[in-house]
Parts: sequence; structure tokens; C-alpha cells
Amino acid sequence: MKKIILTAVAVFAFSFANAQDSKSFGFAKGDIYATGTVSSSSTSVSGSSTATNFAPSVGYFVTDAIALEAGFSTASSGNVKSSDFQVGAAYVFNAKNQFSTNVSLGLAFGSGTDGGDYKSMGLQLAYGLNYFVSNHFAVRANIAGLSYVSVTPNGGSAVSNTTIGLDMSSLSLGLVYKF
Repeated sequence: MKKIILTAVAVFAFSFANAQDSKSFGFAKGDIYATGTVSSSSTSVSGSSTATNFAPSVGYFVTDAIALEAGFSTASSGNVKSSDFQVGAAYVFNAKNQFSTNVSLGLAFGSGTDGGDYKSMGLQLAYGLNYFVSNHFAVRANIAGLSYVSVTPNGGSAVSNTTIGLDMSSLSLGLVYKF
């Protein structure tokens, strides 16, 4: 009877010890990830309007801290609709940790309509956070940004706008899946 109990305890102990796999939170060189962020904002200038934006993208870590990213963004606010193709790079601080921060620089080319068609070009510098909830899933928040956008209506002259979003007015939330 003692041998059976000792054998059962030994089997249980070894199986429990093997179940304690080490978790590999964070990013490393060669990691590929997919992400999608959603943001919404409201304005009350000359009537109320709500703008929503959805931006899926994919990225690849060329070093342990630098990622290249490409994505697509679509936004709408009332009768104004736009879509952009975006490319950029991000530097991730503490990339191999469960919690990391990043600074990214991106370039966007797009088009849209607001009663007439237009083309746009933008440049954005942003600050964000990543928090891994498992080995493959993370929650992402982009919380601040500096952006420059130039819009050219068909047959018109370009209009540009510079925005500083340090008051979390450019907050976007999303998920990351690391392959």
C-alpha cells in the first residue's frame, strides 16, 4: 500500500512540475503579430457628430526592439468616409516583458469623401502601451500622438492640419495576437 501511495505522489509531483511551463511574454526578433485598434471621438462644433476608426495591421520585429508595421484604416463620421494605407516603424521599450511601451512613426496615404472626393497624406508620431495577458494575446492602447495631415480635394488646393493629442484625445484601444 505504501508503494502505491508513494508512486501516486511521485507521479503527481512530476506531472505538476512539468505543467509549470515558463511563459514567454513580450516580443523578440523575428516575431510576427497582427493587431487591430478601434477609436471613437465626439465633437459638438456646429452640431453633434461621432467619428469611429478601425485600424487592423500586421508587424514584424526586425530586432528585439524595432518592429516594422503595415496596415489599413477606415473611418467614418456622418457623411465623411475615409480609408488609408499605413506603413511605419515602432521602437518598443522593454519588449521582452509582459508590460511594454512604444514610440511609433507612421506614414499614411488615403482617400475619402465628404460631399466630394479627396486624397490625403499623413505623418504621425505616437506613444502606446502593450500588456500581455497570455503568451500570444496582448491588450494595446495608443494614448498620445502628434500628427500632420494634408488633404487635397479633387480640383482644389491642399489643406493641412497639425494635431497634438497629449490629452488622450487620440486614444485607441485594441488587441494584439503574436504568432
